[in-house]
Amino acid sequence: MFYYGEFYVNNTYVGSKLVPCGSIGVVWNLLNETYTGQYMVLSVAGMNIMANISIVPPLINVVNYLWNITGTNEYVIVNLSIYGPYEYAVLSHYVSNSTLQLTYSLPANYTMLTINTGGFGNITVSRPTPLISLESPAVTIYPQPINAIINITMPPTLAYQGLLNTYLNGSLYSSTMVDLSPGESSLLGMVIKPTVPGTYVINVELGALASINVTVMSVELFRLSIEAEPLVIIGHNETINIILNDYPAISVPVNLTLQGCINDTTMVMANTSLSLGFNRECALLINASAYTLTGEAISYWDYLNLWINNTVGYYDGYPLILNGTITAYATFLNGSEVPATVLINGSTTLTPRYLGGLITITLSINYLGVTNESTVSTYVIPPTYFEAEKILSELGNPQFLNATVSNAIMSGNWSLVDEIINEYQASSRPYDPLAQLSRYLLVQAIMSGSASKISLVNAILRYELLIYTVLILIIILVIVALHRVRARSRKS
Repeated sequence: MFYYGEFYVNNTYVGSKLVPCGSIGVVWNLLNETYTGQYMVLSVAGMNIMANISIVPPLINVVNYLWNITGTNEYVIVNLSIYGPYEYAVLSHYVSNSTLQLTYSLPANYTMLTINTGGFGNITVSRPTPLISLESPAVTIYPQPINAIINITMPPTLAYQGLLNTYLNGSLYSSTMVDLSPGESSLLGMVIKPTVPGTYVINVELGALASINVTVMSVELFRLSIEAEPLVIIGHNETINIILNDYPAISVPVNLTLQGCINDTTMVMANTSLSLGFNRECALLINASAYTLTGEAISYWDYLNLWINNTVGYYDGYPLILNGTITAYATFLNGSEVPATVLINGSTTLTPRYLGGLITITLSINYLGVTNESTVSTYVIPPTYFEAEKILSELGNPQFLNATVSNAIMSGNWSLVDEIINEYQASSRPYDPLAQLSRYLLVQAIMSGSASKISLVNAILRYELLIYTVLILIIILVIVALHRVRARSRKS
């Protein structure tokens, strides 16, 4: 007995077969259709035979690929792995658990390849991107060239043969042909010569694959200077300005060295300021350098001490100055004189109009931009003060004379002091009996504090000649009288 059957898959005729009883027949054919379901329906015409047959689609993956760029042409070599329980017709190839290599040509600057596997879905391959870096100093000194280094790292799936273009401020500066293999790293040096000082934007393009840019300042340096006060009062701060004259004006690092009051080396930015102050006498040497430029300045921390030239002593803490023209001067802390004029009440000199009582004097100086001002209360005294001090010293500083001098200093009335000085000097004749008597009486008067006795001494010295005349007449009269007495005695 024979059996005859016509076979259909999803209602599509596959073939027919006449099979003897107890035998096996095989029917096969190609189905030109895209499978979308999870199974196929097998049916035999004329028989009540129908079965669902599960279908396993292939697993298709990209094993590897290589994207090649040569000038204006691009092509991609793709290796696909196809795995499954059947033999599959993929892209006009019959494949069963194996690898399929395909080559695709693409238009220039294509970034994505889509592979239609013919019913088994689409596979997308993206064009890889190389890594590119551009290193260059942010600032160069004009007219020195700008040195840049380009580092290109190719991914393992990309090869490039083409131009490496460099643009300077948007204009093409140079073109270099490069041949870069997959996975290769390449360093390329580049020298750019600026035509004028300014800002330069360097842009490097590896075809349409990658680009990078960097901004470089080509700066022309003219002058580096330091603004610092030559003299600063101890305990005060000064502002030090670091000034760089350059074009275009940018913030350039400056090496700063300080020596003297402080020893330090640091880095600051140009056209900035710093404040320094010290509480002792010292000198600070400031040195700045930036590239080929240097600048230097020195500042001194010191006092401007103000003094009155005519000061001869002190009384009760106040200076004593001689009457007459008063001048003043200033000194540094080490005692050396400041080469500047000291003003007294706004003038170079001052002549007091009277003696006695405290007078207020304002001393002021302006030296190297530093101003100092001081107000002094003082007593004005005559030159006889020195004679009075001498007598005080010779007599052991008697209280009465000391008080008399003190009263004269405060009141300005030096008449009694002058009288004592005159009489003391007038009684200094060693072989003059009246002078010696006057000196004795004067000293006794000073010691006892008797002003009347001082008047007596004044009278003796004033009428000294008359007194001597009277004494001589008395002596003559006595001699004459004695002579007469003797003469009478002889006659008798």
